[in-house]
Amino acid sequence: MRIIQVMKVPACVVVVGLTVCACNQSTPTDPQPQTVTQSEPKPDPVVKEAVDPGAGPELLHNKLGPYQACFTASRLVVARHFARANEHLAGRKSAPVTAMPEALIVACEQAVGEGRALQPKLPELEDALAAYAESTRAYWDLANGLQDKLAAKKARDPQARDQLEAAYDTWESRNFALNKLLDKHQSEVERRQLADIEGRAGKNLEYLVHTRIFAIRPVAACVAQFDVTAGACKQPIEALQSAHTTLKTYVDGHADEVAAVAKLAEFLTAADAQTTQLTKLLETLEKAPKKSGEALAAASESAAQLVAQGATLVFPKQE
Repeated sequence: MRIIQVMKVPACVVVVGLTVCACNQSTPTDPQPQTVTQSEPKPDPVVKEAVDPGAGPELLHNKLGPYQACFTASRLVVARHFARANEHLAGRKSAPVTAMPEALIVACEQAVGEGRALQPKLPELEDALAAYAESTRAYWDLANGLQDKLAAKKARDPQARDQLEAAYDTWESRNFALNKLLDKHQSEVERRQLADIEGRAGKNLEYLVHTRIFAIRPVAACVAQFDVTAGACKQPIEALQSAHTTLKTYVDGHADEVAAVAKLAEFLTAADAQTTQLTKLLETLEKAPKKSGEALAAASESAAQLVAQGATLVFPKQE
């Protein structure tokens, strides 16, 4: 039987699949999760699906919207529910387990149809969401049937625990497969957005700002894990620090360009603060990981806030 340590990070501040449209007038978008699971079920799904080379970044971003909305809202709820229910049904000291809202499952089921209707066609991703929604519904149905036991003060039931674990194992495998595909396609959206910016404006201010924003996504995914380690988060945090240093170097020599973009100075100040915050977080994870809960929650919240700020930036058109 598994024992899961759940990190107390508010689900409302988890950011996955962060996206900012790479155009002269950026459109605010909701932070969307690209997340890291607590473990990688075996066998590891192989991501083979090719992205339509003719699809623009905005089209791909719109396609991913329903998938990311479902994934972001549901995956942490299911995983945390299982962690608590698993302990409860084992008879260990545990508070009664709150029922999961069915609305999350319904939203994922609706997203299956919405996603298939959008272009470009991505059959593997569409099927992965359908499988994820199906397994999420199956887990909810079983958990809902056990709610009387889960709501009791004590409820040791090895048979029910085994059944719930089997349903969770199926869900976890599909969760991992969908996460891999979303990560691949979101990376492609970002690559195309940066290519679009480079073609219009070169690798200058707008390009470097978006590179800095896109570096937030892997960090946000890492700090949203259940058992966060310095080893897991070191690479994405260092990549963000590198992107930040490159941006700052450019900004220091181009004050006139910075002044021409409304709210960019405020964004840069917040980005400085986030970089310092993540440096301290990495130190805490290395030296005192058990005391990192508040720092992890703060890192998730600042990631959401910074990408929202970035989405409001409007860069001048290049002549």
